Amino acid sequence: MSGKVKTGDDGFAMFIAMAAIAVMTIVSVAGYWLSMDTLRESGRVQAENKAFQVASSGLERELQTFTTSNFVNGSYTRTGTTPDGNYTVYSSATGNPYEFQMSCLGRSGNTTESVMQRFFFMSLWDMNIGAGPAVNFGGGSGWNGNASVRGPLYVRGDMDWWANATLEGGPLLIRDGGLIASGSGTVGAAKPIYLFATDGLSGPKAKSNVYLADGVVHQSVPDVKLPWVDNAYLADMFDQAKSQSCDNNMGAPSRNINNTEAMTKGTPSYPMGATTAAGATDHYKYIGPSLGPSALGAGTTSLSIGATSFGRYPGNGYGTSSALHDDFAFDKATGTLYVEGVVFVDGPVTIGSGVTRYVGNGEIFANGDVTVATSMGPASGLSNEQCLGIVTPGDVSINGHLTGAVFCNGQLGLWGTFSSFEGSGLAGELYGDLPNIQIIQNPLISQCLPQSMPAAGGGFVFGGSWSRF
Repeated sequence: MSGKVKTGDDGFAMFIAMAAIAVMTIVSVAGYWLSMDTLRESGRVQAENKAFQVASSGLERELQTFTTSNFVNGSYTRTGTTPDGNYTVYSSATGNPYEFQMSCLGRSGNTTESVMQRFFFMSLWDMNIGAGPAVNFGGGSGWNGNASVRGPLYVRGDMDWWANATLEGGPLLIRDGGLIASGSGTVGAAKPIYLFATDGLSGPKAKSNVYLADGVVHQSVPDVKLPWVDNAYLADMFDQAKSQSCDNNMGAPSRNINNTEAMTKGTPSYPMGATTAAGATDHYKYIGPSLGPSALGAGTTSLSIGATSFGRYPGNGYGTSSALHDDFAFDKATGTLYVEGVVFVDGPVTIGSGVTRYVGNGEIFANGDVTVATSMGPASGLSNEQCLGIVTPGDVSINGHLTGAVFCNGQLGLWGTFSSFEGSGLAGELYGDLPNIQIIQNPLISQCLPQSMPAAGGGFVFGGSWSRF
């Protein structure tokens, strides 16, 4: 009959409606649970990100204040907080020279994340540094014919390593240049080194003669800025040399070694009849015009050490068996130079062949170039009591051997076959002129450095590998 729906059709329509409702319900429930899972996942990711940020912030914060003085048996632990949570930092030595690692566990709520950084921590005096304008270091500077460098080295400009030159120990840092390996020159052959070079590694022997500790050239290199010798430093050394000429102690007043170098405390002169270095004023550790020093680098009062004895030392003014000596003295008979505290020479200084060793922990500040024309080192090895520092706004030239510390605005150069330098040299340029020359970094330098030397104390961090775990 027209106008009526059959009963079978009614049941089918109802089935379709119920099925649609069921599908919508399932979709709605599934959507709800999916939304809940998404929300939970979003919350988990947010918590992990917060924990990661806590760990990263803690690592960065602690790296800025890192110091090996906190170590106890090779490691230490520190804790801290950030707005998102708290962290625990674990620092330890890796076993490689100057290399350390720091891991940081960050916590945000019930979530934890960890990050780890391997890095180097060094005093400027833990390296030999050429930090002035970029120059070519290597083949173009005579580093050939069995010449060698041992220990950490920082140079600015290309390093052209060729002939039979060798570099061992590392790390090697090259700023504003790269390592160019050619000829028979090797780097890290005895033990692979860490290489940091802004322009990378190249040359025909790059793959065969350069051995890397981690197989990677790191191109992030710190921009080392040396505290160059300036007028303020010159004035400070002048004042120290004068004040120490009458302190009744060897060296700076903080040193507690008795020495009656002045008969009356406050007297700015030697006892009557005592011999001083040529050109010395009433303040016997200042050699220069009585009115004061010249402009920076323009001193004209030269001093040559090695031909004539001066000052008092065991057997001359002090008992032969005593250990007493003046802050600045030279014994020609034994070739012993005595230096304590600061000696200021307003002009060029030549240390001649008559000097074969030194005693004391002190600095010679020269307001002119310095020439070491002999082979000399500490009488009984580098220590807190025996370490000679040489500082000048000019150049330091070595034709022989020197063990000690050198700081110069200009060039630290080795001039002569078999010339060598052991210690740490911070200079505008490191230069070698002839074959068979050596630069050897001695890690004791930063521990026994004369306290008046530029950049004494402190250190800097530069990064290696970083990971999240």
